[in-house]
Amino acid sequence: MDQGHRPGNHRSRWLPATTLAGVLAFPAAGAAAASAGPTGWAGWLLVIPSLLLLWGLVRVLRAVRRLRAERDSIRQRQRELESAHGLLQSHTEHLRRQVAVDPLTGAMTRAAFTAELALLLEHAANHSRPVAMLVFDLDHFKSINDRLGHLAGDEALRLVTTITREKLDRQDLLGRFGGDEFLVAVAGLDGAAAEALAETIRFDVVWRAPDQSPPIPDLSISVGIAVADPDRGYHAEALFRRADGALYRAKRAGRNRVVADDPAAAGTIVDERDTRPWTAPLPD
Repeated sequence: MDQGHRPGNHRSRWLPATTLAGVLAFPAAGAAAASAGPTGWAGWLLVIPSLLLLWGLVRVLRAVRRLRAERDSIRQRQRELESAHGLLQSHTEHLRRQVAVDPLTGAMTRAAFTAELALLLEHAANHSRPVAMLVFDLDHFKSINDRLGHLAGDEALRLVTTITREKLDRQDLLGRFGGDEFLVAVAGLDGAAAEALAETIRFDVVWRAPDQSPPIPDLSISVGIAVADPDRGYHAEALFRRADGALYRAKRAGRNRVVADDPAAAGTIVDERDTRPWTAPLPD
């Protein structure tokens, strides 16, 4: 019998095409499945850190925005504090000027003059320099107010202050001690130079007063002078008493004049001015 026509051999040697395709496809599918598993897990392992990084970045951005807002708030608060500090300084300066400057004449107040004089005397003592003090007031000031009115009296005070300041340097002291009494302190002046300064002030007051508006006829001042130096000391109270005594002698001699401190005349005046504190006002 021909072997090519055996039914059994025909079935075993030749398989259907579909069966062969399936057998051939199975290893490839398995390999693909095997390779697909690890690749998927690796992808997830990459995604999770990315999400964590993104979350951290969002938190950082929020923190940056918060810090910027806080910084802007701090800057705004700083500007407000600087503005408030400026207003406080302005108000403090205004109060200081109210305490230090006489509002009518622009001269220093008694307290301010006293404080500045102490510093001036201390500095002069350290360098053995003289300090001249001028004490003066307006002659018959009460009669000026009675005859011409208080506005004329105020104008007289301003005129005397203006003239005195014109004769002084910037570092010299000019103070109003109340009423019509004024004090001047100048470092570096001896007695003769102080007398010359006082005479210049006195002359200008008499000369310019009639030309004021309104005119202030017969306006004059009396001036007493004393000098602090190494021989006579630098005590403010003693300096004032000597200048004050000289002023009193000028008034007793007829007013409208300059009188210097005379050591020979010390203790010869029997008056309440001999014992009054230098910060007390002059009697009328």
